[in-house]
Amino acid sequence: MSRFKILVFLLAVGIAGSVLAAAYWYYTRVLGHETVVQGQIKKMQGKHTSLPDPGVRRFDEAMEFINASNYAEGRKALYRLLDSFPETSAGPEARRIIGELNMDMLFSQEANPQRKDYIVQPGDSMGSSPAKTRRAWNASCGPMAC
Repeated sequence: MSRFKILVFLLAVGIAGSVLAAAYWYYTRVLGHETVVQGQIKKMQGKHTSLPDPGVRRFDEAMEFINASNYAEGRKALYRLLDSFPETSAGPEARRIIGELNMDMLFSQEANPQRKDYIVQPGDSMGSSPAKTRRAWNASCGPMAC
């Protein structure tokens, strides 16, 4: 009977050891691998690599037009830049430059086919002025097109 108890004990120790060995193998091969991969992913996310910004190249091309005193082409290129890449890092600067170009065109003494001067006459109202200049009335902007 004592040999039977020793045999049962050895069998129980063998089964327990096998279960522990299987659990260790499963942890190192399956669960441990996921932990390592998650650590690598966190390292990659920590670098914060920036994506290329194609709007910067187009902004530089538009600035070449403006620097060459070709303001109309430069203005068109800036508008195309903002239409194509509204979230570019050069967007705020492009909007500022477009605003400056628009103000320069508005207040320049040179003849500009896009600008129509209108002298207000006695009896004119806010509603009649857009009809005479053939501009649409916009309640948020007034008689000027936004």
